[in-house]
Amino acid sequence: MNKMKPYYWASLVFYAFIVLNILIDVLLVQFIIPSGHSNSMSNLFKYVAVIYVILTMIFIGILKFLLLKRAPVSRPASAYFWRLLMISILSAVLCAPISVYGLAVYIMGGNKTDSYLVFGLVLLLMVYYFPRYGQWEKYIRSKTAIE
Repeated sequence: MNKMKPYYWASLVFYAFIVLNILIDVLLVQFIIPSGHSNSMSNLFKYVAVIYVILTMIFIGILKFLLLKRAPVSRPASAYFWRLLMISILSAVLCAPISVYGLAVYIMGGNKTDSYLVFGLVLLLMVYYFPRYGQWEKYIRSKTAIE
């Protein structure tokens, strides 16, 4: 299992980078003066963000099924490390654009509450899909003998 740690740390560093980008978006909301108060565009971006969150959850679930659950059994453990890292990175990458929608909600409509709601949804997704070492170990054990 020690061979898995570099892959796990790589996924943690990538997640930290994405969370840093989300926090930068939150800080931008504090310092940017909105261009206008178009509530219709702001509402549109808010609804698009919520729909994107739902589609992201569905898509990540499908990716996990295709890449992890349908993975062949009886391979060496190292063959699964890349799959776990790939799922981790794809989950973070799919969650990150939602924070841009939160920033757009604020720039279009000037409503900080709505943008914070979108940022909160992003952070919830990031916490939900955060790679957990125990789950990685359990997955590797279920697929193959420990190297």
